Amino acid sequence: MANAFCASQLYGIHAAAPGTFLANSRRLLRLFVNKQLIDALLSAMISSSEGVSDLLFAVGKPPVLEEHGVLEEFPIDTPTGVLDAAQIDQIADHVMGDDERLRADLAHHGSCDCSYALADLARMRVNIFRQNGRPAIVMRKLQTQIPTLDQLTLPPIFREMIKEKNGI
Repeated sequence: MANAFCASQLYGIHAAAPGTFLANSRRLLRLFVNKQLIDALLSAMISSSEGVSDLLFAVGKPPVLEEHGVLEEFPIDTPTGVLDAAQIDQIADHVMGDDERLRADLAHHGSCDCSYALADLARMRVNIFRQNGRPAIVMRKLQTQIPTLDQLTLPPIFREMIKEKNGI
């Protein structure tokens, strides 16, 4: 079992204080939404099983992960046990970073697509959107190593196609 990650390591506060994150028990005593704890939550969710393919965040629900095609709640210990709109907005802000194009897409179209990486643990394709006027996020786990053309065993024509300067 992995060592627990505690907010006290980041903030120098007592381990029982609000904000303690226990990765091994998959519980969040209080969601302090900042880069370190968002990444710790995402890492704990991804690392919870080999079969995790998707992470889902919706208002009024705990985080959900998809494991071998089955949706499973990832419990958080907050006063309500669920995420609120402000917490999901903060996760979205963290994932979008300073990219103004993403923010404009979200504001004008109601959704944006981007990617996010957790060091060497995972790369994810991310869709941030509004559902019934409320924020939601879906993250799809991608392979950490991008396969080569040889590994993909594609027909030789693909080697020529990727040399093109313009689209097909």
